[in-house]
Amino acid sequence: MNAEFQWWLLLVGLVIGALLVFLVTVDFSRSAEEQLDGELAREATWIAGVLRADGSTVEPAEIEEILRLNREWLAGPALRADELQAAVPSSGDPTAGTGDPADVQGYGPQG
Repeated sequence: MNAEFQWWLLLVGLVIGALLVFLVTVDFSRSAEEQLDGELAREATWIAGVLRADGSTVEPAEIEEILRLNREWLAGPALRADELQAAVPSSGDPTAGTGDPADVQGYGPQG
């Protein structure tokens, strides 16, 4: 074999290797930011239907609010255990946080 052909084989091998690494490491799942608001309502309706089949009486509007809160939670930074404890009220403790994760310093999309 001549040297030029060997260089082409090396180049093709590198391209195929890079493509394989990309395909193995890429994440094709959709994030919450890619989901439209109209899809959120349909997802809440679907979840309510699944839960009704199991005997639950949760309304789609409640589930939609939970999904919106989950989006907000995921948009914020990760909380340490002590920050999370400050955000979650304990029963009967008047010094505990309000339960709103936005009360934690630096939390949320705006912070």
